[in-house]
Amino acid sequence: MSSDGRSRRKRRHESSCNNNKSTYDLFVPLPKEAAAVQIPQFLQRLTNTGYTHVALTHTVYGVPRKDVDEADTAIPKELFRQSSANKTIQVLRRLHAVLENLSDVAHYVQQHANNDNDNSSLLQGYDLISVAPRNDAIFQSACKNATAADIIVLDYYSSSTQLPFRIRPTDIRAALARNAVLELPYAPAILNPKRRKGLVHASRLLQFATSSNKSNHLLVSSGPRLGGSNQEDVGVMAFRTPGDLENVLQVVLKLDDPHATIHSTGAFVLQQAHARRWGKQSITVTDMVIQQETDDLQETTTKDDCSKDDEGKHDKKPPAKTTKKDDKRQRKETDNESDDDGAQEEEKEIDGDGFIAF
Repeated sequence: MSSDGRSRRKRRHESSCNNNKSTYDLFVPLPKEAAAVQIPQFLQRLTNTGYTHVALTHTVYGVPRKDVDEADTAIPKELFRQSSANKTIQVLRRLHAVLENLSDVAHYVQQHANNDNDNSSLLQGYDLISVAPRNDAIFQSACKNATAADIIVLDYYSSSTQLPFRIRPTDIRAALARNAVLELPYAPAILNPKRRKGLVHASRLLQFATSSNKSNHLLVSSGPRLGGSNQEDVGVMAFRTPGDLENVLQVVLKLDDPHATIHSTGAFVLQQAHARRWGKQSITVTDMVIQQETDDLQETTTKDDCSKDDEGKHDKKPPAKTTKKDDKRQRKETDNESDDDGAQEEEKEIDGDGFIAF
């Protein structure tokens, strides 16, 4: 077989292996116009480029409003249920909040949300919650206190060419301690050359702040699709394949493990969001069966070990306490036994055949 044939087979094998891994674009903003037409196009494009999980995103400023920003109102399931791509891609719903006032952070605190029934039910309707702080004080508070937010967006593209806040290691550690992730949207930098410096700078600052942390903390998604002189939505032209995105992360952003950023961080944030919505005790039926089998095995092993220990304890009797009188009596008995043994040996006689008779 020629080398070209072997290389083609190898490429097909690698492609099939990559297709088996989940890939995530968890920041796909809703189009402002003709959503019923464009969303099926988005899903088809993302499916063809290799994505398995997509989050349609509804954006609010500050506090979400009841009956307007609820999931079933903002992102009705009819928008994506009819799409043919829905059979091969999992569609999620995400609420993205732009925070411009420090007081808005309180609405994304888990305890506050639980006390406010309307706010709690609204947040519960979404699969993912994200916040985008617009100044330094809000960023610090969001990292530490916005426990209802699964994702903190590093918004380098809204107002200037750099972040509107400082990235401090203490703030990043506070966010990671509550299992939140930091997100960098790539579409603004691809569509607008002026934003590329901001993307690289934000990535370097985040890498410096998390140099001693090995956890999955960086999520890369498409994000806003505004491009051109009129800043219009360019639609499907903003999406990039997972392979192209991995090259950008490795060559441009100098990430140590871009493969994990694309495949692992999305799975991690979805797992944490599921735990936030339904409680940390919520597990799948398969997990329950595996856990039950593990518990039964551990219980059986523990019982066997305990029974063996008990048998050993019963077999080994504790030595009896002896006194001086007991010692003298024991020595006399030993002397008598030795005398009896000597007498028995003397009673042995040799018969005529030369055999010893006992």
